[in-house]
Amino acid sequence: MLPWQTKSTRAGIPVRRICSRACRRRRGCSRRVEKLRSASFGEYLIARWEDAAYEADLRRKIPPVIQNTDGDDLLRTVDHFKLESADRGRIETCIHDLGGVETESTRAQKCYDFLRSGNALHRSWENTVIGRAVLSASKLRVETNSIARADALRAKLETAGGAWLTHVAREHADPMSTAHPRSNVPPPAPPPEALEMIRELKQQHYRDWLDQSIPALGGKTPREAARSARDRQTLELLLKEIENHESRAQDGTGISVVALRSTLGL
Repeated sequence: MLPWQTKSTRAGIPVRRICSRACRRRRGCSRRVEKLRSASFGEYLIARWEDAAYEADLRRKIPPVIQNTDGDDLLRTVDHFKLESADRGRIETCIHDLGGVETESTRAQKCYDFLRSGNALHRSWENTVIGRAVLSASKLRVETNSIARADALRAKLETAGGAWLTHVAREHADPMSTAHPRSNVPPPAPPPEALEMIRELKQQHYRDWLDQSIPALGGKTPREAARSARDRQTLELLLKEIENHESRAQDGTGISVVALRSTLGL
């Protein structure tokens, strides 16, 4: 989940609306400017802002719920199967017959990526990687990122492999785990073509974002919110947060949101 899609983004919005309502010009409301200047109103706004900031701090302490694009809780799941060396050819045929499989071979093993057409979250994606399998002489190791995907892929493999394939173990790894020690050696800089690919993916994500339901906008899409004077204030806050988030990218993958503003008429 991205920063501008979280509920904490909305923390300061009610405070701004209080002030906006007080500043709104209406007949018989000549004392509104005096009200804004009063010490009591200033103290009231400060108290409301402190409440909102406290709520935002509490939300930041709640661990994020990380999900894959199917909406499953993210949990690295590895299934181990055993097979007889003489049956390896049969297993290779069974995997190919499943369809939607991309193969990558080395001398010692074969790797398979299991694909599904389309994506439930990103409409621009042509396919979704469900899992990856590594086949050696007498073992098959299958890795997925959720229990639901692991169960579905295991059922397919056991049905296709029949008596030639035997499930022996399953293991899990928490994606938020910090068990691995950190290295003091900085990672190598990615090549320019990789950075360009990341920027293109981010730009596509933002184009899709324009038509996604956003909780901070009351379930409206950014395109819908741009047509409402009241919702445009909230939309502007979200765009500023996106802009701030992109400006802090230190790896060269930050992008401009000028195109987003232009598309939304802001």
